[in-house]
Amino acid sequence: MNNMDYLNQISAASNPQPQQKQSIGGLFSKKFIFIIGGLLIFAILIMILGSVIGKTGNKEKAVAERINIRISNLMEVTQNYGKITKSSTLRSMNASLYSVLNGTSVNLSPILTTVYELTPETANAEITAEEEDSFNQLKASLDHAKLNGLLDRTYPREITLQIQLLLSLESEISERTKDQNIKNIIGESYNNLSSIYTKFSEYSEASGGSRSNN
Repeated sequence: MNNMDYLNQISAASNPQPQQKQSIGGLFSKKFIFIIGGLLIFAILIMILGSVIGKTGNKEKAVAERINIRISNLMEVTQNYGKITKSSTLRSMNASLYSVLNGTSVNLSPILTTVYELTPETANAEITAEEEDSFNQLKASLDHAKLNGLLDRTYPREITLQIQLLLSLESEISERTKDQNIKNIIGESYNNLSSIYTKFSEYSEASGGSRSNN
């Protein structure tokens, strides 16, 4: 090694190259971006969860609203048509149905109104219209049967279908709701209606008034 190389080594050793250091600003920017990204993801998840819960709650409220309307409409039918059937057996079955519907309405309606805020102002216009249309069709069918002397055959057939539809709604809300009071009232109503449904169904088949539910 010559003298020049030796001097160059000494110079390099005494003046080391400074190491590159990441700026504080750079570190801060990366952390900031990471935090903002995490918050955005969290916000999106909250929005998705809120949307799912909202849809579930709306569906549950819709079922509750239909139950309220159908019980009221079916009670009216039992009073306006069931009472004037000729068969004493049919009138007895009709009285039992009214008793169950009335008891359920008295116990359930105030709770549904409170839990789901069912008021005329918050009523779902689409549901109200659908239920009114269905109710009008039922009354038209019974009026036609009454006019033609076929009420005793048509009434049990129509009521069998209406009870079946109500049972389906009660089953649905029982699965959806977390309110134990509603579960208890619906459970009792479901059991009583199931028994009455069987009687009306058997009576309808025996009288030749059964039909497809389609």
